[in-house]
Amino acid sequence: MKKNVLFILSSLLLVGCNSGDSISNVSIENSISENNSIPTSINSDVTNSSTSSNKEETVEVSKKPTRNVKVYLNPSVQTWNSYANNLGTEAEHMNNIANYMVKELEKYEYIDLKVNSSYLPLKESVKESNTFNTDIHFALHSNAGGGKGLEILTINSKKFSNTMYEGFFELGNFNRRGIKDGSSIYEIKNSKAKDVALIELLFHDNVEEAKFIVNNEKAIAKNLTNSLVNYIIENY
Repeated sequence: MKKNVLFILSSLLLVGCNSGDSISNVSIENSISENNSIPTSINSDVTNSSTSSNKEETVEVSKKPTRNVKVYLNPSVQTWNSYANNLGTEAEHMNNIANYMVKELEKYEYIDLKVNSSYLPLKESVKESNTFNTDIHFALHSNAGGGKGLEILTINSKKFSNTMYEGFFELGNFNRRGIKDGSSIYEIKNSKAKDVALIELLFHDNVEEAKFIVNNEKAIAKNLTNSLVNYIIENY
């Protein structure tokens, strides 16, 4: 009799333990399912947001000029102009910036690009630009003489110069030296391009501004490229 009672009690205990395990398993599975699932309303918001963003991007990308535009970049070849603290030369850093601009500008199929990458002297580079039938001739220089800040020289290309000038201040609060008369500059007065400008990218004999140029070549190139492309889209 005692054996039968013990057998029955043991059976009941086993059934109880199995039932508890089943409940625990269900609870864990439900928890995993809830954590991994995304409510339909959130999915819809993500999809709509993504679609909206793609539409805006498409509109921006699809905006193009009415024709291909020829751009000539003419970085300084003045290897004798040294930066403060022996940080290099004007020619070195302006050519670096021009090379970074080339990488950016090559992304735009409506821009035909030529660059004075072989250090042609001024008369030869202007001749090359004119032979290319350039639409935009853009010269890259850094300044010297004890001053600070940014300036651009031009004759008749005030709108283009203003676009490049104002865009640069996104990089910092530099001294605004303005857009100046460049009628005495050989490169400006002899270029046959529709838009001609020479930018003086800060003062390389000022230690802080020299450091800024040296440490931010890619950012400067990206900034100038964005301004240039925006101008082309709006005016060609």
